[in-house]
Amino acid sequence: MTLYELIKDGLDRDILIFDSESNILSKRLLCLMIQCAKKNGIEPLTFYIDDIATADLMSEICMVESWPNSNIPESIYGLNISFVEGLDTSHETHEYQSFYTKMGGTFPQKWCYPGLSKDKKNLIVLASKDKAILGCY
Repeated sequence: MTLYELIKDGLDRDILIFDSESNILSKRLLCLMIQCAKKNGIEPLTFYIDDIATADLMSEICMVESWPNSNIPESIYGLNISFVEGLDTSHETHEYQSFYTKMGGTFPQKWCYPGLSKDKKNLIVLASKDKAILGCY
């Protein structure tokens, strides 16, 4: 399935996972997504993460002591990581996020911290072969 089809499948499921305690890509968010996928009968295979989130991934999730000497991981928690462009609002064209909102997807209004833009909403997709759970940070 294409990433568009996976996002549509995730929207049809009407579940959006987010970590209410953090505004970055966190271990907790990834674990919540895996748990939700398994509760919904989805055997997760791949995280689709925007390539702009590499710094968050390396600093928050991987061994900080080994960074920046370590390579960007290809998997986490036994699941593949596929870096794509267009899930994050930092890009000029955030094609997948635009598709998500055009299809009726919305983001929670939880970003109310001082100095943090309320427009910073980044999509993440946890997918099996043909099903997906959506998350945001």
